Parts: sequence; structure tokens; C-alpha cells
Amino acid sequence: MPLLDAVKAVKKIGSGDLDTRLTVDSEDELGELNANINLMTAQIQNSLEEQKEFAEKQKLEKEKLEMAIYTLLEEVSEATNGDLTVRAGLDSMEISTVADLFNAIIGNLQDIAIEAKQSTGLVGSSLKANESEIRMLAEQAIAETKEARETLISVQQMSLSIQAVAANASQAEKITDDTYNTIVSSTANMDSTVTSILQLRTTVGETAKKMKRLGESSQKISQVVSFIEEIALKTNVLAINASVEAGRAGEYGQGFTIVAEQVGALAEQSAAATKEIANIVAAIQAETQEVNQAMESGTTQVVETTRLVESTKQSLSLVLEKSQEVNQLMGSISQSTVSQASTSQTITNLMQKIAELSASTSESSSKVAQSIVETAAVAQKLETTVGQFKVAG
Repeated sequence: MPLLDAVKAVKKIGSGDLDTRLTVDSEDELGELNANINLMTAQIQNSLEEQKEFAEKQKLEKEKLEMAIYTLLEEVSEATNGDLTVRAGLDSMEISTVADLFNAIIGNLQDIAIEAKQSTGLVGSSLKANESEIRMLAEQAIAETKEARETLISVQQMSLSIQAVAANASQAEKITDDTYNTIVSSTANMDSTVTSILQLRTTVGETAKKMKRLGESSQKISQVVSFIEEIALKTNVLAINASVEAGRAGEYGQGFTIVAEQVGALAEQSAAATKEIANIVAAIQAETQEVNQAMESGTTQVVETTRLVESTKQSLSLVLEKSQEVNQLMGSISQSTVSQASTSQTITNLMQKIAELSASTSESSSKVAQSIVETAAVAQKLETTVGQFKVAG
């Protein structure tokens, strides 16, 4: 049957037999179907042939491309070893763009490598040249930190000393002020002493005058006593004479004899009393003379003492004046030491900050020195790595 033949033909075509053709012997629907199947089969066969030709062409192109790529890889293989002087050939049209791009990249890498070599060389040389100086600066920073700490300790000790001096100066000012007050009081006492000595001098002078008058009175008493003694002697003589005359008179003269004897006894008593008075007056005169001599000596001593006291008073006045100056000076010194103590504390605080900054700078310098050493090592390694690249020139 024609329809069954068409089905079988389609199955063959589906199995890959593209040479199968149906007979077209009518113009009915079955004939038209067979004609269309034959047309489709022919189109499929043509399409397959075109695909085969295209695949063959693609294969040839692929082989050519692979050959060009292989050639390119051979030309630039030394670049993997650091040879940046290699260039890819531009003969192959298939990879000319790639080769040109590769050559541009290699050229840029070569320029970068040249600059890197120069830069790493300069960096390495600079770091090597400055490494010792940098280390020296770091060591100097550490030494300065140590000196700053020692200076801080010295300044702190100086501050403590100044504070102690300020305390001592304040105490000295108080002592000086007390001394000044004592000298003022002593000056007042000295004035009182001078006044008392002058009064004593006046009193001694008046006493000396009285003792002199007493001596003169004693002299007069002595004269009177001598006169009384002479009268007593004459009275005694008269009494004796009267007694003798009474004895001659006998019985009539006995009463007169008794009177004469009593007068004689009275004269003897008067003479004895006068003699005793004379002795007392002589003793008074002797003692008065000694007192006068002592008073004269005392007066001389009082005069000398007055002179010495006046001199002492003048010296004490001078001491008072100087003490006042010293007191003012000690007040000024005390104020200055207090100001210096405050300034010293400010300096101590400033030195504390400087020591802290110095320690921070020292630490930073050490870190910078270590970083530079590490950078030098990296630069050396980079220079070694870059040195592996081969560049033109």
C-alpha cells in the first residue's frame, strides 16, 4: 500500500538512510505527501552535508588555531622564567590580536620590572645607607629617654630640696623675726639699764658727797673731842691740885677734898669717854675714808660701765638695724624660695611630660627602626625577585 510505503520510508529516513526516496506517481494527497517527504529528505541530506563541510572546516580552523597557539606558547615560554624580552609573532591572523595584547602586556611588565629594579635598588641602597643612622637615631632616642628620666629624677630631687629650703627659709624667717623682736625688747631693756645706771651714778655721786660731808663732820667731832679731852685733863689736874690744897687745909678742907675727888673721877671718866669717842670717831673717819675711796672707785666703774653700756646700746642699735635688714631679706628669700618651689614643681611636671614624650618617641623610634629593617629585608627580597626578570639592556 502506498501509505504503508511512506511510513516505512520515514522510518528509514529517521534511522539515517537519507538515500531513501518515495515514488511520486500521482498528484493526490498521497503523492503530495511522498513529494514532501522526498523534499524534506533531500533538505536534510543537504543540511547534513553542509554541516559536515562546516565541521571539517572548523576542524581545520581548530587545528590551525591550535598550531598557532602552540607556536605562540613556544615563543613566549621563556617569559615564565622571567625573560621579558620575548615577543609573540604576529604572522598568524587567528591569534594576532592575542599576540599583540600579549606583547603589550609583556612590554608593560618589562617597563614595570625596569622601574622596580631601579626603585628597589635605590630603596635598598638608601635603606642600607641609612640603616646605621636610623639605628643610631633609635639608640640616641633611647639614650635621650634615659637622660630625660635621670634628669626627671634630678629635678624631682631638686624640687624636694627647694621645698625643704623653702620650709627652712620660712622657719628661718620666723626665727629671724623672733630674733628681731628679742633685739627690740633687749634694746628697750638696755635703755632701761642705761637709765638705771645713770640714776645709780647720780645716787653714788650724791652718796659720795654725803660721805665727804660725814668725814668733815667727823673731823670736827674729832676736834671737839680733842678739846674736851684737853678740858678733862685740865680738870683732872685742877682736881688734884684742889685735893692737895684741901689736904693742907686739914679738917676744913675735907668736904672740898671729896668734891675734888669726885671732880677728878668725873674728869677721868670724861677723859675715858672722850678717848672712846675719839677711837670711835677715828674708826668712823677710817671707814669713811675707805667708803670714799670705794665710792670714788664705784663712781669710776659706774662711769666706765655707763660708757660701755652706751657703746653696747649703740652696737645693739646697729644690730637692731642690721637685724631689721636681715629680717626683710629673709622675708624676701622666703618669698623667693616659695616662688622657686612653685616654679620647680612646674618644671617637674614639664619634665614628667617630656620624659613621657621621650619614652613614647623612643618606642616609636625603635618601632620605626624595626620597620625599616623589615622593609630593607622586603626590599632586598623584592630586588632579588625582580632581578630574576630579564629585560632589555
